Amino acid sequence: MANLIKYEIIGRYKSVAMLIIISVLANLLLLIRPFNWPDTGLFVISILIAVVVSVVLFIWSISIFSQDIYDDKGYLTFTLPKSGYSIIASKLIVTCIFYIIIEIISVLSMYYYGSRLGDIGKALDTSGIRINVGACILIILWSVLIGTALNFIKIYFAITITRLSILKKKLGKFMAFVSYVILSIIYGIITWGLEKIFPQDFYIKLFTSVSGSIGTLQSGNTDVITKGFPVNTANFVFSIILCVVLFIATSYLVEKKIDL
Repeated sequence: MANLIKYEIIGRYKSVAMLIIISVLANLLLLIRPFNWPDTGLFVISILIAVVVSVVLFIWSISIFSQDIYDDKGYLTFTLPKSGYSIIASKLIVTCIFYIIIEIISVLSMYYYGSRLGDIGKALDTSGIRINVGACILIILWSVLIGTALNFIKIYFAITITRLSILKKKLGKFMAFVSYVILSIIYGIITWGLEKIFPQDFYIKLFTSVSGSIGTLQSGNTDVITKGFPVNTANFVFSIILCVVLFIATSYLVEKKIDL
């Protein structure tokens, strides 16, 4: 699978590198305060840059897999002496790597401009709050990995099952979009139901210490500052199981059922 990952990186790195350069230059441009924008404006623009870059990477990553399924490029990809599991895994791994790089740049930029709003650092020190930087980084990376992997495996599955239908190239891409929407709606309903049936949460500690006089930050009945960020246990487990199931199903269909 290492060769497949290398192949995926070689095929994508130029476009991703260009996207990264654009993101970095756009954020560096904010340092000169164009149009004399205030700190609030710079922070908002940094968020906008992050969103645009993520959306471009998202659309572009979908198009890569779509070309493998619907276009002649698939003859090269799927006739390799590799299993469907290796092919799908390599695509997910490379996509997650690129997303992590983009997210790190975006988070650092938003943190820099956000920290200048009202001198947040001094406000936290005055309140006796110490941010658990390691935990925050792990949360970001974990959310990117799980969120990106689950979202893309749903997309891959939707595209793959429409390639099996009699419609194929005529309405395949449109039906793939419809299938993805339906799958996302079903996923949303199930997670909503699980949260109602199994309300148990576990908490991710965002702060290493809390002292002094602070106002409570409420999330439902949960104090995010003192207890941590709540994550529903049932939804967390279900998301991982669904990701594994869709990965296995997509890999099997790609290897055994797609007629190129």
